[in-house]
Amino acid sequence: MKKLLILGGSYSQLPMIQRACEMGLYVITCDNKPANPGHAFAHEYQNISIVDDGAVLELAKSLKVDGIACTSDLACPTVALVGNRLDLPSHPYESVSILCNKSKFRQFLVDNNFKTPKVRSFFRDELETAQILDFTFPVLVKPVDSSASRGVSLIDSPDGFRDAATAALFYSRAEQILVEEFVQADGPLITGDGFSLDGELVFRFYCNDIRDPAAPLYSVCTSAPLQHSPERIKRIDAEIQRAFRLMGLKNGTYNFDVRIGFDGEPILMEIAPRAGGGWIPQLAKFATGVDLIEATILAAVGELCRPMELLDPKGFWAAYDINSTEEGTFHHLEIDPEFQASHVRDMFLTVVPGDHVRSFTGFEGVIGQLILEFGSNQEMTEMIREIRRWVKVVVH
Repeated sequence: MKKLLILGGSYSQLPMIQRACEMGLYVITCDNKPANPGHAFAHEYQNISIVDDGAVLELAKSLKVDGIACTSDLACPTVALVGNRLDLPSHPYESVSILCNKSKFRQFLVDNNFKTPKVRSFFRDELETAQILDFTFPVLVKPVDSSASRGVSLIDSPDGFRDAATAALFYSRAEQILVEEFVQADGPLITGDGFSLDGELVFRFYCNDIRDPAAPLYSVCTSAPLQHSPERIKRIDAEIQRAFRLMGLKNGTYNFDVRIGFDGEPILMEIAPRAGGGWIPQLAKFATGVDLIEATILAAVGELCRPMELLDPKGFWAAYDINSTEEGTFHHLEIDPEFQASHVRDMFLTVVPGDHVRSFTGFEGVIGQLILEFGSNQEMTEMIREIRRWVKVVVH
């Protein structure tokens, strides 16, 4: 049996852990949270922090693993460092370090003539004298090294900068924040996943990034097909491919965050060297038949993936983050029976009755996912807009 070391054992890593076991690999999970649910499904668990790259390197050496993988931004640099040191399948460490640091990535975009908003980064000790008076507001203030919109604020004037910076620093291990002019997008925001072989983009699954007024900076729902023209999609492909080649990327899965400016040109907001959250890989499998989780695992252990192509999704699909509008004790999930029969194709909950549930303001308030299928784009748009009529989290 080949050995795969997976960094992390939370609910977001659970699909990879389970799929790797199904594929006949010996799975070792590793993090410093023994209570994480994924560890129960692995063959072995090691209590080491996913960001302690030296300790993870020694662990990988001692276990003689055949591959290392993760699904979180925090762990991606560790995966690359261990892979490079042990000659395991991986991207170049320097490139991954750029992709996982928003300040470095923005500088990469500027240096290579990609379209990008005005940005400036500050370390903690620079904030006392930091000025952002020359920015056009609104601006986003965010940690350089977090994901899922943790610590991100949108401010309309310099007056909100200090509080926003404090909130961002709380989530930054590097103690660095980024100030970025807000991009006014032409058409839907874009998220999604992709896959490269030898640095070539061989598959991508772009989705409409749908927000909720309760958490306007968080992607609460993704839907496909993407509501942009084929010409715009080709331009996104070309810019992502250009970034892959410049960085010397190899084999693996990515999560994208893209905007289209009013000049019709794509703006690469993020390219994360790991699969997306919010069940995007699962949604991609329903819509295209491509199993990104399996491809990620095969790439990690150096095995050939099934042939892929830049195909379009079939049908109308959405992945929705189940959330509660109220804080309280979870009682049950109430789904309209007709809605469930007609549209729900898969469901996953991270809570059981009696668990505490937060009110939804972002990632921390999410308690599960739904995969939904619709008969038309109009039906999908209308029903997602009113999703809480059909899907209710009951708390006491």
